[in-house]
Amino acid sequence: MPLLLAMLGGLLVSLVENIIARAITALGIGFVAYAGIDTLLEKAKSLIKANLSGMPSEILVIASMMGLGTALTIVFSAYAARFTLMGIKSGGTWVRSHYGATK
Repeated sequence: MPLLLAMLGGLLVSLVENIIARAITALGIGFVAYAGIDTLLEKAKSLIKANLSGMPSEILVIASMMGLGTALTIVFSAYAARFTLMGIKSGGTWVRSHYGATK
């Protein structure tokens, strides 16, 4: 009986260790991807703001009434989420290949 418990304990520790390693690596890769993409998205936002500032005020009022600001926020948030998830996915692949887990 003690041998069985020791084997189960070892198996449990091995599984938990693998899961924790995958999660930490995936989150780290996702954060790096988000930090890099965030800089790119901020540059795109500032470029759009600079181009919109040269427009006549009537056009800006119409764009504001149409919800252009909200639409741009949704688009940029979607890109940020997509690139972050791509980073997490690639981090999971790295963990699988380095820790010997199969697909």
